[in-house]
Amino acid sequence: MNDPRFSGMSRNPVTDNLDLWISALLVKSTAGRGNNGRLEAYGIKKLRALILELAVSGKLVPQDPNDEPATVLPKKIEKEKARLEKEGVLAKREPLPDVTKDDEYFSLPNSWLWSRLGEVTNYGITDKAEPEDVDEETWVLDLEDVEKETSKLLKKYRFTEKPFRSSKNRFKSGDVIYGKLRPYLDKVLVADEDGVCTTEMVPLRGYIGISPWYLRLVMKTSHFINYASDSTHGMNLPRLGTDKARMALFPLAPLAEQHRIVAKVEELMALCDQLEQQQGRGIEAHQALVENLLGTLPRVASDQEFAAAWSRIAEHFDTLFTTEHSIDQLKQTILQLAVMGKLVIQDSSDEPANVLLQRITAEKTRLVKLGKISKSKSLPAVADDEKWFDLPTNWSWTRFDELALRSEAGWSPSCESTPRRDNNWGVLKVSAVTWGKYDPNENKALPANLESKPDFEVMPGDFLISRANTAELEVIS
Repeated sequence: MNDPRFSGMSRNPVTDNLDLWISALLVKSTAGRGNNGRLEAYGIKKLRALILELAVSGKLVPQDPNDEPATVLPKKIEKEKARLEKEGVLAKREPLPDVTKDDEYFSLPNSWLWSRLGEVTNYGITDKAEPEDVDEETWVLDLEDVEKETSKLLKKYRFTEKPFRSSKNRFKSGDVIYGKLRPYLDKVLVADEDGVCTTEMVPLRGYIGISPWYLRLVMKTSHFINYASDSTHGMNLPRLGTDKARMALFPLAPLAEQHRIVAKVEELMALCDQLEQQQGRGIEAHQALVENLLGTLPRVASDQEFAAAWSRIAEHFDTLFTTEHSIDQLKQTILQLAVMGKLVIQDSSDEPANVLLQRITAEKTRLVKLGKISKSKSLPAVADDEKWFDLPTNWSWTRFDELALRSEAGWSPSCESTPRRDNNWGVLKVSAVTWGKYDPNENKALPANLESKPDFEVMPGDFLISRANTAELEVIS
C-alpha cells in the first residue's frame, strides 16, 4: 500500500503490507460464538499499536540534525527541579538509578536517550481537593468517563451533575491524567481545562522539554502498559504504585521531534479512524448480504426455486463466506435446511415418519411391560399453530419425549477437583459438551466412598444436552 499519508514512516515489513493489517478481523465476544460475536477491526487495532511503537522508538518521523538533542534536557530538568524545590513547589526526591543497556527495550536514535518517568515528570505529587474547595462548574473526572483503549473522553461532568464527598486529585489544564488501576492502565488523556479526578487517576506534569501529548503517547504504548500491569499490587483492585511508576523507562526525544511525532500520530490515527469506519460499513453490508441470501433458502417452496436461490449463492461462494460470522451463518442455514427436509431429496420408497413413530410407540409399550422403563404420561398432539414450518409429506411433527426411551437429569455428587485416573469413575462436567464436541476428559473423579450408578452411565449413542445456563446450550449424540 503506497499511500502518501504514510510517507513519514520508514520502510518496514509490516507497514509495507498495510492492506493485510487493515483487512484482518476478529470476533469480539465473551458470551458465545458466531452470531453472538461482534467483529472488530483487529488489523487496524494492531496498526494503531504499531504506530505508537514506531513513534516512541524514533522510526515514525525523520530526525532533524538541527534539533536540540535530548541529551541536553536532563541538565535543564535538574535546573528546573532545583528552582521548584527552592520555591517550595516540589519536595526533594532521591535520584533514580541510571538506565543500563540491559534495561533498554530497544535502540534509540543518537539524539534521543533513555530516562525514567520519575526523572522527567512529577509523578506522585498531587494536590488534594475537598468538596468545599470547588465550584459548581468544576470538571469532575472518573475512570468510567474515559473510553478504554482509545482514551477518548466520553462525557465531561460538572460538580452539579456529579457531586462528591471524599477527597479528589486536583489537576490543571495540560496535565496528563493516568488511570493507575488495572485493568484501566491504558486510560490516559491530556486535560483541556482545570478540574478534579478520582484518586485512582494520577495527574502528572512533565518538566521542561516534555510535551504532554508525547508523554501521553509513551504511556499508551504496549511496553509501558505491560510494565504497569506487571508492577501492580493488591488482590481486589490491583493498582500501580508510585515508586514502580517512577521507575518506568521513558524514551526521551528532542522537544522539536516530540511535536513532529505527535502531529504525525494524530494524522495517522485519524486515517485509522477513517479506515475503521469504512471497514465497519463494509462488514455490516457483507453480513447483511450473507444473511439475506441464506435467508431465502428456508423460505422457498419448490425444488426449482431452491436450486435458483442456491445457484445465486454458489456463484459468489468464495467472496461471501470469508469471515467466521458468515461461515457460522452458513452452518446454521445447513442445519435449518436439514430439519426442514430441504437439504436432500425425498425418496417416495422411504418408510414414512408416521410409521416409524408407530414402531417407536410399540417398542416403548413392550419395554414398559418388561419393566425396563416407566410408563410416561401421554402428551397432546402437535397443533398446527405450534409447528415452526411446513414439512415434507412423508415427515411428521412429534414431541421430543415421544422419541426417547428415557429422559432424565444426571447425577451431580461432590467430586474430587481432579479428573479420574485409570479405570476409576468420573462425573462429566458441563464443559464435556461444549461447542458441539464431546470431550470425556472433561470430568471430575468420583470419590472413593461413593458407588457408581449404572443408570447414569453414558453409553455410545446416548443423547446429551446441557441444561445449565451456558453461553450456548450444547447437544451431543
